[in-house]
Amino acid sequence: GGGSCGNGGSGDSGGNASCSIGNGSYEKSKAGRRAGNGARAEGCSLSGDGVGDDVNDGREGVGTRGLVAGTTGARSKSSSTADDFRMSEMPWAARGNPLLRLLRARWLEAVCLIATSSIGMGNAQKKKAEQVLLRWQHIGRDLGASYMAFAVPSTASLKALASFIGEGGVVELGAHNGYWASLLASYGCQVKALDIAPPPGPRASLKVEFGTADSLRALPHQTLLLCMPSPGEPDLADAALDAFCGPRVAYVGEWATGMTATRSFHESLLRDFELDRRITLPNFPPMCTSLYLFHRRADIGDTGDEARSISSSVQQTKNCPLRCVFCGGSERLRRCPRVRQMVVCSQACHAAAAHNHSSLLALSLCGWTPRVPGEPGSSYTSLEPCTWLEQHSATAAQWSALATATPQPVRLTI
Repeated sequence: GGGSCGNGGSGDSGGNASCSIGNGSYEKSKAGRRAGNGARAEGCSLSGDGVGDDVNDGREGVGTRGLVAGTTGARSKSSSTADDFRMSEMPWAARGNPLLRLLRARWLEAVCLIATSSIGMGNAQKKKAEQVLLRWQHIGRDLGASYMAFAVPSTASLKALASFIGEGGVVELGAHNGYWASLLASYGCQVKALDIAPPPGPRASLKVEFGTADSLRALPHQTLLLCMPSPGEPDLADAALDAFCGPRVAYVGEWATGMTATRSFHESLLRDFELDRRITLPNFPPMCTSLYLFHRRADIGDTGDEARSISSSVQQTKNCPLRCVFCGGSERLRRCPRVRQMVVCSQACHAAAAHNHSSLLALSLCGWTPRVPGEPGSSYTSLEPCTWLEQHSATAAQWSALATATPQPVRLTI
């Protein structure tokens, strides 16, 4: 469930930091004295410069301070940015979104239990700490994928999607446990959830029925939702686009990385649809999923230069949603392998976006920042090219990194 973390002091001064998750509690100051490490409460504070101020959870204008404090301002009503986590004010508390609460709880647990211990660490220890921080969050990500969904919806994304759907209804194919479909139903949408292997029991408030891409042909729903379609399997994403006749498609996934859907699916979206809006979703690191809202084009069948461009690259077209975070360019894109939403197109943009880069890494590593690409001496060419990855063409390192970033559902046996 939700967690809470409070700093007993004010601002960036000391005090007794505490973290409570569910019904259990952990007092860092007492544990620190027992361990003799002298851990300070500042480790739980996110008020330091560069700690995610420019990072949001999908709501415009909400930085890490607002995300932590539950407000759109730089601070909450109390003087500390890590004070008074009242669930009634939290965007993740609205309409019962436990997957977003799980992401938040994992992050806060790591801030209070792990990040404070990084004070005085050597480089070798920091590298191990980074691996622990990521693994801690990956466990939450994988359990969430098993029992809820592969992608985390935010309040902003659900509101935008519900508005996009309107009164025409939405059908989700590959609905898994029906998590996204149930949340959309709570927003008043007419929803039908289909999956080739519906959950055997009542896993969501909305029933998931058996269905394939062929089932879409007989349905009147005007919006198709595809949430994290399986990579390299045209029977789901590609077949769904071929069978669906409605005017709108909502796609949740990574754009043209190889993690979700197929290359031909992305090409079809760019050829036959226009992008209305992209909404960045909250992510377990190092994922970079977004919600993409498309409407069907009136001029389908173009065989000119744009169609040839789409065929050659799903990253470099005027309709492509993947853009440089600094200038908005769509050519020669490269991304940081540790913070995969950090995409730039040149050395100049790489250097100009260094502060935002550090902020994103601080968010993924729960408040502390080792040296990152983008600081003096680093190079844009040291980043990874934004290319479509497939197992037969990717290097072993590239494929391993993509697999690590992808949710790996697990089943617990008790």
